[in-house]
Amino acid sequence: MDLSIISIVISGVSVVCTLTLCIFNYISLKNSIKATKISNKMFQLSNNNQRKSQASKVTTWVNKVNPGHDSEIITRESMCLPLNMGEQAIEAIKSNDYYDSEYIVDNNSNECIYNVFSFTKSNNSTCMTQSQKENAAHGNPIRFDNHKYVEILKPHGNYSVRFLMQHAIAGEHDVPEIFFTDSSGVKWHRLSNGKLEEMDYIPYLSAYVMKHIH
Repeated sequence: MDLSIISIVISGVSVVCTLTLCIFNYISLKNSIKATKISNKMFQLSNNNQRKSQASKVTTWVNKVNPGHDSEIITRESMCLPLNMGEQAIEAIKSNDYYDSEYIVDNNSNECIYNVFSFTKSNNSTCMTQSQKENAAHGNPIRFDNHKYVEILKPHGNYSVRFLMQHAIAGEHDVPEIFFTDSSGVKWHRLSNGKLEEMDYIPYLSAYVMKHIH
């Protein structure tokens, strides 16, 4: 066989081998990058789950109650009533004839939670709009209905707040939400839909908590 032909064949084989090796290296690199992304995502998910491990055990729910059971409710403040409610309505509510619901805040973790602030809001609205947050930063407090502040809630501790369930058209009604700080100092917001998100809520509670709280 002519040496030139042999040389061409060898060169062709060499090119094919080089291309095959390049393709193999590309696929290996692509798989390696994909595996790294998956590993990083799993690591991040694991860290997020670990970060939420205590906060995920802090929950709230609503119970229906029989009226006429809480004789200690005697003031607007202790009843957490809206500021625009008239005195006559307040006197009627003091007899507990109008309370029909309570929400429970439960710390089912093995550690304390801190600066717990619970309240109710309409299920059709957010607890704080951006404009309310901006106004609060300028000294205009946000109003929270049926609120309660607890500085420390012990492990497996809970409390309840009675309120009048407000109903409206299209299924609108009151639902509870919670702000709290876990034992690692991370601040959380438990939304009425069950979602949990980090949030520095203390600046918005200036009208409800002591100034030293931070």
